[in-house]
Amino acid sequence: MRELSIERDIFPHMKPYIRAYPHLTRLHVKTDHADDLRCDSDHPIDTVQELRAHRALNIAEQSGQSWVWNELGEFTGFVTDLFLIGLTCVVNRVRLYETDWREVNFDMFKEVLAMARPKELKVDGYSGLLLHPVHGLIPVLKSPNTRMEYLAAEVWLGEDDRETDIAEALEQLFTALTTRPFHRLRLFLRVHKLDPTPDGPSLIAMIAAQRRGEPSPETPPPMPLTRAELSLQSFDLAAFTRRLGEAIPSLTDALIAISGLRGREERLVASIPAGANSDIDICNRELWEL
Repeated sequence: MRELSIERDIFPHMKPYIRAYPHLTRLHVKTDHADDLRCDSDHPIDTVQELRAHRALNIAEQSGQSWVWNELGEFTGFVTDLFLIGLTCVVNRVRLYETDWREVNFDMFKEVLAMARPKELKVDGYSGLLLHPVHGLIPVLKSPNTRMEYLAAEVWLGEDDRETDIAEALEQLFTALTTRPFHRLRLFLRVHKLDPTPDGPSLIAMIAAQRRGEPSPETPPPMPLTRAELSLQSFDLAAFTRRLGEAIPSLTDALIAISGLRGREERLVASIPAGANSDIDICNRELWEL
């Protein structure tokens, strides 16, 4: 058996799975712990302690054993799931579901990638993936032990990022990316929440006002551009992508997109080879697969 899905095993012990499936290449794990952390946002410490204790047990059971997996082709799941099962082997491809990236998740993120050392990583999440100074993508890429050659990341920037220089963060990412011989890159930034302008009236509210014979509710005027928006206004995405190609000769397939920026096109797209983005539909999920 080459592929295994573990679901609803809340605290899986990996020893029997590894011994039963010594030639496994693909593993999918789905527990409820990501939801536990999201729902228990005010008091996550008990859940984290339980996860860390079970991870330590799984690692200890694999330590020094001849029956452990030497390598796994692919893992799919939440970062909490990969953390929990405590695999001691390298995992060539890691696909992490969108996660509520609070601080404890970032601690797990860096820790599991340091052990799995994937060549390919696909991850979705909020701004800390790009901006976290200790546990985000930038320090992960700069780690001397990383083997990464393929990366697909979708990042949502939000209200808390409005006074952040996003262009500077992208330059830091540029430096981190050039430390590795990347072959394929996908980076998608969703930035519409950087706009502090209140939402306009809903269609229902407008119809209701019309039926009552009242004037339509007024649309709020645009708020001034935030620091984050201003930094992206002057950011040359095409030049950034071109410089990446020049700095990483092995990078022959790249797609970088920014969606939802005020004052610019609805979607900014740049690619390697240059010009390959002329008729790209960036909402096509297949484009963001590794």
